[in-house]
This record gives sequence, structure tokens and C-alpha cells, in this order.
Amino acid sequence: MLSNDFYVDDVLSDTSTIQDAIMVQQEISSLLQTAGFTLRKWASNHPSFLDTIPCDLQETQQTLSLDNKDGISTLGLLWNPKTDQLQVKNNTTQVQTTGSTASTKRKVLATTASIFDPLGLLSKIFLQKLWQDNLKWDEPLPFHLQEQWNQLF
Repeated sequence: MLSNDFYVDDVLSDTSTIQDAIMVQQEISSLLQTAGFTLRKWASNHPSFLDTIPCDLQETQQTLSLDNKDGISTLGLLWNPKTDQLQVKNNTTQVQTTGSTASTKRKVLATTASIFDPLGLLSKIFLQKLWQDNLKWDEPLPFHLQEQWNQLF
């Protein structure tokens, strides 16, 4: 877990059961405490896990709104514990495209590269489709991919 689930000072992990989660939390907290580190801002999509953690060590913001900066930030992403969804904050603007000004593989790559996405979720999800369809760099996206891009954007 120490080598695979930590990114700088954030840990993002999962377990199969609540009992496993409690055990992992206790073990990792104990181990890091021996070096003088106290893990804080614990969050979970399961309330009974949080019931085992002191309130002063829990994340206090449990809501997510992309219209403001509320929410839990982890690994540069926004996480909603209630729905267990990761979301990317997009600060760029784009005119919805149609016809001859449609997006291209080059424009999609430039846009996704401008968004802080340390896990590479955007490229893994959508850019793979563009490569699988063997699109040229400046070829307009086919209608179905343009629709998916507009929705993703």
C-alpha cells in the first residue's frame, strides 16, 4: 500500500469489506505514527467506516459541486464519496462545435493535456477511442465521437 496507493501526501485506496478498511486504516495510521506522521482528512463512501475515526481526523467537506471549490480533492481530482465518483475540474472554455469547426484528435489532445489529470483518466477513456478509430490528427471527429467529446467536455 505504501508504494502503490500514495501520491505525494494523499492516499487513495480501496478494500473489499468495511472490516478490511478499518484494519488497513489502523495499520497504516499506526505505522506512519511511529515516524511522527498523523494521517488526517479521512473520507469514505461508507459512513460506518468513518464512525471508527475521530472527527478531528475526518475530512469535513463531504459534498461536491463543480460550480465552486467545495468537495474533497484527492490526487488533483474532485471526489464525491456519496456517489464514489472522481471528477476533473475543467477551467478551459470551448465553443460547442458543429460542422466544419468540429474537434479533431489534435484539439482533443491539446484540451486534455491542459487539464491536471495525474491518473490520466481522460486520455485512457476518450483518447484511446480516437486512436482505435485510426483518425488523422486534423481530421474532424465522426459525429458519434464529437457528441461523446461534447458531453465529456
